[in-house]
Amino acid sequence: MRYPSNDEIDGLLRPEARAALPFARLLRIYLDPFFLFKDASRGTPGMQERSIRYNCAMRWMLLHYIRRWLAIALLLFAGIEPVQARAADNAILLIPVATLAIGCALAVVIITCAACCYVFLGAKR
Repeated sequence: MRYPSNDEIDGLLRPEARAALPFARLLRIYLDPFFLFKDASRGTPGMQERSIRYNCAMRWMLLHYIRRWLAIALLLFAGIEPVQARAADNAILLIPVATLAIGCALAVVIITCAACCYVFLGAKR
């Protein structure tokens, strides 16, 4: 699934525009911290500057994604131990344990990327 163009992002910020979207697209907006940010590497220098200003002004959204992914990471981490305890009796349960651990690690990576972007978007240029 591709990222929306800079013009499409303005439309996606309105709740009525998001209401008509299919579930897969809404899920992507809900989980992808960078979906509603504009691409500042394309267009004329003026357009790039407007995209950078927009991204800096909208960096507050990253805090919501960091909280969301922190909750996901904690839930996945909390699920590892109970499943791992049952895996002592049944080796096939090591697959869900590994899946939970990989999901938790992925959530930590997303949290780290979003936090770094939050800091860099707030830094003075």
